[in-house]
Amino acid sequence: MPMPLNNKHVHFLDETFCEPFNAKFVEQIYRATDSICAEMRECINVDGNDLVRAANMMKKTITRDKLISWVETLNCILDGHVVPLLEKAVEMQSENQKLKDEKIKDQETIISLQNKLVEKKDEEISSMKSTVQTELKSYSS
Repeated sequence: MPMPLNNKHVHFLDETFCEPFNAKFVEQIYRATDSICAEMRECINVDGNDLVRAANMMKKTITRDKLISWVETLNCILDGHVVPLLEKAVEMQSENQKLKDEKIKDQETIISLQNKLVEKKDEEISSMKSTVQTELKSYSS
């Protein structure tokens, strides 16, 4: 089992990454990622994450140990937190779609039953109308 990573970036991450899925986990990942990306941008003297590229990182001031530390930290964030969070999001989206499909099916059933009720009421009204007309004829005669 690998040793837990302990540096200033991953301290944002809760070790008890568990249920329920919530915004707290996203915020933790964001803060850890933002922390390491800020360090990388500062070291290579760029303003945006989109500029963190090999060409900008080929500086003598960036040591092999520093690169290894960044890779190790990003791997920890991705593998230990982002991937499980994405897997949970996919699972929740699938469950959400299932619930939506069930709701649509239930609504279709309700509409069908309402239509049958309307037809039944129409039949009752028609029958009542016929009875009233018959009664009126007999009363008139």
